[in-house]
Amino acid sequence: MSSFDFEAADTITMLRTLKPRLAGKNSDPRICFVIAVLKAGLYTNIIRHDLLDRYALSGRDFDTCFEMGDRSAVVHGVVKRALVDDVVKQAICDMGAGNWEAWKKTFDDAESIQSDLF
Repeated sequence: MSSFDFEAADTITMLRTLKPRLAGKNSDPRICFVIAVLKAGLYTNIIRHDLLDRYALSGRDFDTCFEMGDRSAVVHGVVKRALVDDVVKQAICDMGAGNWEAWKKTFDDAESIQSDLF
């Protein structure tokens, strides 16, 4: 882990711990995984598979977070964090043009559904 600062190294350790739980029914590990990747600035490293050989982490793991049938719940959890954490919000924006707007719409839609239930 010498090529990463201590915070990124700690994040990589946490991501490796979360990885076996990404395919489970609970969305919390997926939300935590995405937030950790974004917060630590590891998104590009993950999607380029830079961490695959040494740490067994790749874009496939990041994608899994959104492919378990609860994508909206994952996006909602990540955006909820981004609304109070500018680093996470900026990382979402940096993922691509229109990404923040799309994720925020998913968040708003989920919030609307929840408010309609109560």
